[in-house]
Amino acid sequence: MKSAWIHVDRQLSLFASASRVCIALLAILFSGAGCGPATEAECRTSTDCLPAQFCRLSRCVYIIGDDSEQNADHVADAGADSDHDATDLPANSPPGSSDTGSDTDGDNPDVPATPHPCPDARQAAAGLLLINEILPNVPTGPEGDANADGTRSAHDDEFVELVNISPHTLDLQGVSVANDTRIRFTFPPHCLAPGHGAVIFAGSSIGAPPPAGEGFEAWLADSRFQFANDGGRVALFNAQGQLIDEALYTNAPPRSLNRSPELSDAGFAHHTALSENAIFSPGTCADGRPLTSGCTATTDLPDDENDENDEGDGSSTDPSPPDDSQPDPNAPDAEASEPG
Repeated sequence: MKSAWIHVDRQLSLFASASRVCIALLAILFSGAGCGPATEAECRTSTDCLPAQFCRLSRCVYIIGDDSEQNADHVADAGADSDHDATDLPANSPPGSSDTGSDTDGDNPDVPATPHPCPDARQAAAGLLLINEILPNVPTGPEGDANADGTRSAHDDEFVELVNISPHTLDLQGVSVANDTRIRFTFPPHCLAPGHGAVIFAGSSIGAPPPAGEGFEAWLADSRFQFANDGGRVALFNAQGQLIDEALYTNAPPRSLNRSPELSDAGFAHHTALSENAIFSPGTCADGRPLTSGCTATTDLPDDENDENDEGDGSSTDPSPPDDSQPDPNAPDAEASEPG
């Protein structure tokens, strides 16, 4: 009988020892996994943590991510640099840019840098690049299809024609075209040969090829020009945001306005004053010849046909003072006074 009690006591002693070992192991396990209270509280509420964290059992842990516990161990390091966000863009980055200022060429030494398309080109400047033709008021009917996409549109068929009147190739990267209120188009890296033109249309039907021809290239604006028919402004800025040319008009007719003489810094006249058989000529001279021909008039026009004051749509004698300021890209769109 005594032997039996000794055997029972021995079993109870072993069970108690095993229980104490298990309890100690569980305590260590829960402590290492973050399920128990920390020895030193990092937070009392989630407001004590970083914006991407919340307070759990007196510790700041990340809301998202598989490595939340590992990230929580680096809270002190993150807090030391909380004023800097890795996704912050440089102050001079354009809207929509994802450039973080890092040198990708340095990270990939085997990938050569993209060469400039025309390293010896001149920068666009006043007297080198000018506005030669504009269409603020699109004619009605099929004849108003200026962009040749098969559809007449009061918005899409508006256009601005620029011409390089210098003997040098011009670098157009960063050159922009604006209406009264904001920039509507900015050139990507592009080279414009001497005597060649660049026509910017406000839009085009989906899938329609842009117009093409000798001596010019066609572009689509980043957003519609929305020129007002009763008066407005077309402004041309260089890559540094300086005004290099502009066209002011009032009561735009249902045809384009051209420099007269063409390819000069003179005022604007109705297209029909230069060519009776056409109401516009994007990418060519008024009479249909290539811009590279120089658009020299075959006959001299009477002075009264070149006087834009008779029609009230010119720019050279407009009483409004010149505006050298660049439009705010974030300004709201100006509503046209009447449909084109």
